[in-house]
Amino acid sequence: MELVVIHQKPPGLSQPVALGCSAWLPSSKRAAPLARALLRAFLRKFSISELFSPAGELVISELIANAVVHGSAGLDEPIFLWFEGSSECLRIEVRDSSAEPPTVRPVEPEDESGRGLWLINELALTWGHGPRDDGPGKRVWVSIAPAHMGLL
Repeated sequence: MELVVIHQKPPGLSQPVALGCSAWLPSSKRAAPLARALLRAFLRKFSISELFSPAGELVISELIANAVVHGSAGLDEPIFLWFEGSSECLRIEVRDSSAEPPTVRPVEPEDESGRGLWLINELALTWGHGPRDDGPGKRVWVSIAPAHMGLL
């Protein structure tokens, strides 16, 4: 899968400018590794890996896993991934075909799953969800602070 950069920083501009990437991913167990690989390539290309990895990889894995298991399960609909980043913030958005909102649920220590949104809630500066603007379903987005801000 090729890294597609949506927009870049114009030469000579000193302020941080967001750089973005998007991809359609299969609604399968292959989606999370593909999403992580795209994010790593993006972060390396723009020299911001040290600011957002590993938090970005954890968050993107959880968002994609939720979309595969809860959002597009049984529908064989692709998942849309978008992320953008600068030295100040990484924003990740995932769109799936279910309108069902994500919910953070309580988990017990012996539970083997169910911690994804709790983890996102802990790592994110902000996160939220809403209806897709490009068709049926929802979008879930997360904004992450750079590592030097002490969140991970």
